[in-house]
Amino acid sequence: MVKGLVNKSFVRKFVCLAVAAVMLFSLMGLSGCVDIAGLKGQLLELQKEAAQLKLDIYVLEKGEDNYFAEEWTDVLGFAATGRGWIDTAADKAGVDNALNTAKIKIDWVKTKEECMGAFYTLQEAYDEGFLTVNDLKSIAYYHHEGKVWLTDGENVWEDEEFVPLPKKPETLSAETRKNIKELEARNMNVEENIGYFIIRRNVKVDDLMIEKYYGTYNGCIALKILLWDLNDLDYVLEPWTDEIAGIVFDYSSEKSDGIRIWKQ
Repeated sequence: MVKGLVNKSFVRKFVCLAVAAVMLFSLMGLSGCVDIAGLKGQLLELQKEAAQLKLDIYVLEKGEDNYFAEEWTDVLGFAATGRGWIDTAADKAGVDNALNTAKIKIDWVKTKEECMGAFYTLQEAYDEGFLTVNDLKSIAYYHHEGKVWLTDGENVWEDEEFVPLPKKPETLSAETRKNIKELEARNMNVEENIGYFIIRRNVKVDDLMIEKYYGTYNGCIALKILLWDLNDLDYVLEPWTDEIAGIVFDYSSEKSDGIRIWKQ
């Protein structure tokens, strides 16, 4: 369901609840001839029904299509728990608190986009404070197969005493690899206007490989991801070198768009 559109049956039910509540408030003014305690109990039940309806609408607006299956199950689970909290509330304040708490729990569940995370270049990740100099050195160490090259802009030398941080985890889980490749496929499939032409790609997850993994640093995964068949690229990858915080990253012996950081 598109955000902002609500099923008509929900609207009708909500209106009926509102009308019933108004009638009950009117009757409560006739305290001499009406059972006030009974009316208050009926009003509380109406308030609970209204809160559960609001919760159902909130879940509908979240949209199943915006979540992976496991996360959507969590959304439905929190909604069910919230209905239970609402049902056992002792007063209006308790109903409101139950509804708000259920919404907060649902908001904690990550959407597809949040699960997929985002890519950064090494420079961007360093500038954002995601990576330290030692993190960069460790990535360079694994990239250069045991060597770290430093530069002052003119001279280049090897840091022979550097001890890298261990790769933790040693390998990436299947789920993490899938999330990374899904994000890359989505990014590559974005339409591009090039002159008079519109480039439309149809890259699938299975078309991609995580060529190398260089470790995880404060939740940031360093890696290289490529198409299995580089001939599918519509641009040419040229050998090159990069320098970040005085650390050299050499890509002169390969065709690569560089090491990237994936952060969820």
